[in-house]
Amino acid sequence: NRWKQPDHTQWSIRSADYLTNSAKPKQVTASPAFELVGVQVLSSDFPIQHAAESTRSLRHFLAEDAASEDPSFFFVCAWMIPGPPFHFMVQLFRRAVKPGDDPPFDTAWERFVAGDDAYRNSRLKQIALFQEAPWMVKATMSNLGGLRPCIIGNKLTTQHFTGHNYVEVNMDVSSSKVASMLKGVILKSAAGMVIDCAWLIEGQEEDELPERLVGASRWTHCDMNKVGTWLDEDGNEIKEDR
Repeated sequence: NRWKQPDHTQWSIRSADYLTNSAKPKQVTASPAFELVGVQVLSSDFPIQHAAESTRSLRHFLAEDAASEDPSFFFVCAWMIPGPPFHFMVQLFRRAVKPGDDPPFDTAWERFVAGDDAYRNSRLKQIALFQEAPWMVKATMSNLGGLRPCIIGNKLTTQHFTGHNYVEVNMDVSSSKVASMLKGVILKSAAGMVIDCAWLIEGQEEDELPERLVGASRWTHCDMNKVGTWLDEDGNEIKEDR
């Protein structure tokens, strides 16, 4: 399976007394508040953004869920890889921890959803773990944040979108010279790489701690040229081989 939700216990994040204890203690995270629904690589001859609107299949999925008897809320996270061909690596997460079960997470998440782009950029944090990767990829990613928690809005230009039952963040790899140069290396090496990626809202207030992962995904040996779904300009999947 090329995609799955990895073991969350490999990540240690801010504990309840992180802001008041000079030792800055961290703790193993609880299970992600959002479960991984699926991952898809979209490919096209033109840049793609706002997957929840521009991709017909995802747009219909979200609309059908919103109209169901037990609707959910989703987090859509996507990497924009420059081209041509352009690749759009989309991860879809569904809320699994019910509101009220984790008040600190609820507080951090509600503020994130209600916040403007600047606020979201200052809070959305990524932690990437490279289980298998060439040394050049690991060295360059270390410069971008590496194994350390990284406020992604400080590294890449991001776009934020909000729908009735989702929030979406798009990260433009071309906005960073380092990441853009790394693109070719990653695309060539992806078939031999295993990457675990976690997302969380940084707890900057006491009532937002302890932190909890929003979601996490594992990418295993993904050859972009083989797993990508090609789209036309209307967001429809192109069935014929490219």
